[in-house]
Amino acid sequence: MANRDDLLRSIVGCGTLDMRVLDDVGYDWFEVMDRLDSQGVSVREVGFNGLMRTVVEMAAEDLASAVEERIEELELQDELDEDEEEELRQLRLLDPEEDVGGFFNFLDTHVFFEHNEQIYRDYLPDAIDEFEMNTGLNMEG
Repeated sequence: MANRDDLLRSIVGCGTLDMRVLDDVGYDWFEVMDRLDSQGVSVREVGFNGLMRTVVEMAAEDLASAVEERIEELELQDELDEDEEEELRQLRLLDPEEDVGGFFNFLDTHVFFEHNEQIYRDYLPDAIDEFEMNTGLNMEG
């Protein structure tokens, strides 16, 4: 193991296996660190768990934007067919900050849908893919 790995592990407060989770995160780490700075905390304060929680919060916000964009897209149409009306009705039920949950620890960091999983899977599969790419975590049911 390189000294830089030891340095990073000591800053983040994690083990060697946790480094693999960090490797899979798709967000720019400078953006994640800026987010922590804006919250007035350092990575040493929040550690690995808080760092991953921040990554998931960012992804949930991106998911919320995808929901809002699709709702706006549907609302701007002159006429909606029956399927689109149902999609709009279903999308209005979503709140990614409430619907997405996570478990953050050194041994078992994962994310999951607490509510409305099927609506997300039916209408926003690309947004789920983006969530998974940005967090490096598979969205569980």
